[in-house]
Amino acid sequence: MNLEQLIDRLKRTPSFMENVTHWETLPAKEARFAPFPEALDGRLPPVLAARGVHQLYTHQREAFDRVAEGRDICVVTPTASGKTMCYNLPVLNAILKNGDARALYLFPTKALSADQVSELYELIEAMDVDVKTFTYDGDTPAGHIVVTNPDMLHSGILPHHTKWVKLFENLQYVVIDEIHAYRGVFGSNLANVIRRLTRLCKFYGSNPQFICCSATIANPGELASTLIGRPVDVIDQSGAASGKVRDAVQKIVDFFFGKGQICVSHRFIRKAAHFSEFALLGFLAFFMYDTYFSAREKTAICAFLAAGTTLAG
Repeated sequence: MNLEQLIDRLKRTPSFMENVTHWETLPAKEARFAPFPEALDGRLPPVLAARGVHQLYTHQREAFDRVAEGRDICVVTPTASGKTMCYNLPVLNAILKNGDARALYLFPTKALSADQVSELYELIEAMDVDVKTFTYDGDTPAGHIVVTNPDMLHSGILPHHTKWVKLFENLQYVVIDEIHAYRGVFGSNLANVIRRLTRLCKFYGSNPQFICCSATIANPGELASTLIGRPVDVIDQSGAASGKVRDAVQKIVDFFFGKGQICVSHRFIRKAAHFSEFALLGFLAFFMYDTYFSAREKTAICAFLAAGTTLAG
């Protein structure tokens, strides 16, 4: 059964469609490009070209330009659209032009930070420049770019700011990736930590810009502004190409995690989906989807579906 046959069968299955409130097919979209900005350090384009990047996506160029204007930004584009480049380019460009410039990268978890900064390490190695990048976990010295998470910023850096004078005096950029993860108490805690950070920066004479990145959510500008305590420019028009996407919004019944009726977006073509049979009908048992459940809930959902049960019930 190929994807088209599967989707057709879903549409003809009353037990599934009675839970669907909206079905839409988003057409494929061609990539939109923009040239490298003139302000970009001359050492970066050749390295990017060697990696097959001869132009920027329009949202990457817009992010660079807004940052160059001194604006705080929040980039909200789909997965695999090159959001990482939206902060790596301005940060590296600033450090290459001013060796005293510093940047702070914040990720929700240490594991995620290790994954996200791999591209940064590769760019620095390819340029063969002295740009020191460290993941701070309590015993790592500071460098041009300090990569950490909110907990380590709160407990390991801010209370010991006298040991981080060079960072705070020269902090030019604060990157907060995956801001959609900062909800509820976690988000409130981060907002307070960021306010402590900005007070310390002011004390040491710096005023860093914020570059935030988020998955597609309804209120990215509001969330980013609440987290950092000042307005942001939202960049949400992606220049990256995308294939045809089918979205089905499905209501989850009351018994599922006790959350009542919740809308979930299932992106059937986002990843290679894994299908298996359930009961005697050989129907859909497991598929990948985007949602905003917590990591624990997502794990439970995957186990629930993999056991041979569908959300449609």
